[in-house]
Amino acid sequence: YETRLRQALTSAEQACFDIPVDLLIFTSPSAVEAFVGLRQASGRINASTAAAQVACLGPKTAQAALACLGRVDIQPESYTLGALAQEIRQFYSGLRGDR
Repeated sequence: YETRLRQALTSAEQACFDIPVDLLIFTSPSAVEAFVGLRQASGRINASTAAAQVACLGPKTAQAALACLGRVDIQPESYTLGALAQEIRQFYSGLRGDR
């Protein structure tokens, strides 16, 4: 299959980049690339998006996030959505001291 990235956003989509974000979740390298491309197209690279935690499913996705965003904060050892959800829960429980 071929992934094609859009180059323009609707005004509603552009507004999404103005909303504070705590967590970005990526499940494929193309999703990382699409996010970065759309964020750049929006012209709204804001501090809240840049400060968001980055969660990735799988090593290829994490590699893309590291290259494009500079970090990966959450990555489960098992490449399943359930494992990713559990890892996210543990991450945020640790921040609150709830473990």
